[in-house]
Amino acid sequence: MGPDAGTTHRGGTREMSGLPPNIPKRGLSLAEAAEYCGVSGNTLTRHGPPPTKIGERSVYDRRVLDRWLDRLAGFGSDEGDDPEHTLLQAIHARKAPIR
Repeated sequence: MGPDAGTTHRGGTREMSGLPPNIPKRGLSLAEAAEYCGVSGNTLTRHGPPPTKIGERSVYDRRVLDRWLDRLAGFGSDEGDDPEHTLLQAIHARKAPIR
């Protein structure tokens, strides 16, 4: 790995990302979200889902982007189609606590 592995450059400073390389971050900037979706930032702003505001920042949720792209492609739009959502529902429905 090079000297910049695991770092993010912002305004000339270096920050450690804190996430292992195999875990993608969930909150994306406009540029990152547009790249993730394969469209321009302008197209995402005009036609995509709205970003979530966290303080002064606007962040695009990777899961919201996935659902938006799925709906555009004609895939199921119901959260019940999402395996992660189904698993979380099953966990929350359990009577006994998970150890």
